[in-house]
Amino acid sequence: MRKITTIILGVGVGAVGLWGSSQAFAGLKTTEDVFVTTIPGGGKVAVGQLGAARNSVDTIQHIGCYARQVVLPSASLTIQCSARGADGDTLSCASTNASLLPIIGSIGSDSRLGFGADAAGNCTYILVDASSKYQPKKP
Repeated sequence: MRKITTIILGVGVGAVGLWGSSQAFAGLKTTEDVFVTTIPGGGKVAVGQLGAARNSVDTIQHIGCYARQVVLPSASLTIQCSARGADGDTLSCASTNASLLPIIGSIGSDSRLGFGADAAGNCTYILVDASSKYQPKKP
């Protein structure tokens, strides 16, 4: 009986030790500067975290997209994305493809955003990633 009590006590102390050590990390955190790079075929991609760009110490980083739907006098849709990396390289693209509207609408203030453009400046893809690991904007 005494041996069983010792084993249970040892397992309990071990579990408390593991639980206590996991609290010290408080979750995964990442920070990513905005970057723009050329890809094979003449296109470019831009990727970055909105919160990290806003919180950066430099005054040039930014990344974002917007959509504008005009109804009158004639219907038209414009989607534009733009970015400037920490190194000053820029990228912008435009689209009139309505299938991109849901992804544009999912961009949050602390999202990670990526987009691609062909050599003519047409948006080839838009990626939105929302995660607790991304840096939130500071006031």
